[in-house]
Amino acid sequence: MNVTHAAITRHFFAWCLSTGAKLPKPLNISRRVNGLRGLFSLAHIERGELIAAVQQKQRLTMSTVSTFPVIPSHRALLEASKMAADPGIEALIPVMRMALFCCLEIGKDLQSPWEPWLSVLDEEDWDDDQIKREFFSLFDQWEQEHYSVLRTQFSTVITNICEYIESEHPDLPVTAALLRRIFRLVLARVVPTPDPRHHLVRRFYEIINPAKSREEVLHHVSMIPLIDLVNHSSTPNITVKETPEWIELRALSQISPGHELCAYYALPADKAASLCKYGFVPHISTGSTLVDSFDEYYTKGAKPNLTHKDPAIIEKERRLNEEVQRLLRVFKNQE
Repeated sequence: MNVTHAAITRHFFAWCLSTGAKLPKPLNISRRVNGLRGLFSLAHIERGELIAAVQQKQRLTMSTVSTFPVIPSHRALLEASKMAADPGIEALIPVMRMALFCCLEIGKDLQSPWEPWLSVLDEEDWDDDQIKREFFSLFDQWEQEHYSVLRTQFSTVITNICEYIESEHPDLPVTAALLRRIFRLVLARVVPTPDPRHHLVRRFYEIINPAKSREEVLHHVSMIPLIDLVNHSSTPNITVKETPEWIELRALSQISPGHELCAYYALPADKAASLCKYGFVPHISTGSTLVDSFDEYYTKGAKPNLTHKDPAIIEKERRLNEEVQRLLRVFKNQE
């Protein structure tokens, strides 16, 4: 059945409200100038106003994905990638498992509680060739080579895992083409899941069990309905604020009807890595992207002091390290 974009959008916003989300301002999902999807306001919004809020429990986390026994384990997919020795590749495996979950849930209609959200995701496409055409010529030689290596690694991992699923899990109704596309879309949308433990407990645990801590960090990825529609801008007009119960979108400035809602991403300084993950490089000025403020410092010759830290922060870190060392001494004396 051919469902229109308008119907999918209405269904999605109705689903958001049914799950307890707050939508005090009318919103719409539209295409940007460069063809990518974005979240747009349909009303005037004043600075500081709440635009939308999603409950923390609506996060799609690895805990939810792990409840599906048909999805291969982290270890199985890592070995199937044939690149297990690369730490960067290992970090992609939880994203691949989440993408598999999305592929299995897409098209289930009312059988899946995630279907209205995943239908919006399934509308999007990812064209690596178009992305390369837009940005590749703006890279220097090293960045071009680095991007080509990363893209080849991504492609190899996806190919190896698709072959593994076809041979070892032929019962999974997932095509290689669908998995490739959804994986790239999920990779651009995953965010870290907040660690509920106190920072002192977390630091102590990292020291006494570094291997287990690394494994947990790799699994601390999630996707947030509605919030994942927000694109990046170096001149953002909204901010994402998290509380223990909610993830909120609030206006940083006045927003007129028809304007896109954009936040500022914590993008990698590595332009090739940013292009591979997000499909754009905000550090470069093109017809569809903005110049990143970080690069403006350097092009204008006013380099910021990136190593400067506030004295209060330095003192807080010193006290934290002292307390961690004290706890380590206590721990060793009890062994």
